[in-house]
Amino acid sequence: MKKILLVLVLIFILLGTSQKVISFFEEETEVVLHENNSLYQLNVTTNSDTSRLIPRTALLGVNDTYEIVYKYEIYVEDNVDLLSEIKDLQILDSSLKAQKINDLFDFEISFEHIENQKITTSSNGEEVNAHLVKIYVRIAMNDLKDRTLYTEIAGKTLNFTYLLSISKA
Repeated sequence: MKKILLVLVLIFILLGTSQKVISFFEEETEVVLHENNSLYQLNVTTNSDTSRLIPRTALLGVNDTYEIVYKYEIYVEDNVDLLSEIKDLQILDSSLKAQKINDLFDFEISFEHIENQKITTSSNGEEVNAHLVKIYVRIAMNDLKDRTLYTEIAGKTLNFTYLLSISKA
């Protein structure tokens, strides 16, 4: 009986800790990146009211998440390369330097080009053909070996600038 109970408890713990929890935020805009409008800047602030980002190896608590995903939809001129960059990463009310903060977080950026959703717009009298691009910015916290470092950033707001630009292919 004790063995069965122990096995059930272990199975419950494994199932409870192996789930993937993410926070998802979506923003749709009518931005069209083209030759005369080749830069788009987003100032992103994590919302600490909804969920708290924790390292992937930590146990989830109430309102904890392993990953935050931001989704953006923009239109990009056909036949150009889309480039992106994360800049000015900071944690509000923290004394950590920028390089230390960069080491704490993992950013994964992916693009989904939707070629069958096109628009045509005018720029300086010229017609510009563009297609929809869905952009996913995933933020995860790397493992922290130092507990004091975690307590300094836990529950605080993360700010960064996300730049999108194009270059001719």
